[in-house]
Amino acid sequence: MYGWGRINAYNAVDYAVSGTWDVLWLTVGPVSGVVAPSATQPIVLTFDATGLTVGQCYDASLKVEYNDPYIVEEYIPVEMCVGEVYRTYLPIILRNY
Repeated sequence: MYGWGRINAYNAVDYAVSGTWDVLWLTVGPVSGVVAPSATQPIVLTFDATGLTVGQCYDASLKVEYNDPYIVEEYIPVEMCVGEVYRTYLPIILRNY
């Protein structure tokens, strides 16, 4: 998040290393596992707008880790906008090996 005031660098770093990265409106399953080469594994994202503000958009990142010497991890952006109809944005990433 950003603003136009002063930055509290201590709080920013403390938050970043605290490990409190849970996104209350997003549930992912499964959270771990192994996928064989050329296989697929569905991942279910569940969105919960309970208690969120209508008209606001919420952003998160889905971290995917690989057992690959060149690409170890990547972050996939997830956005949920709360309104009369829920809108989500999740880019499709196709990887060929």
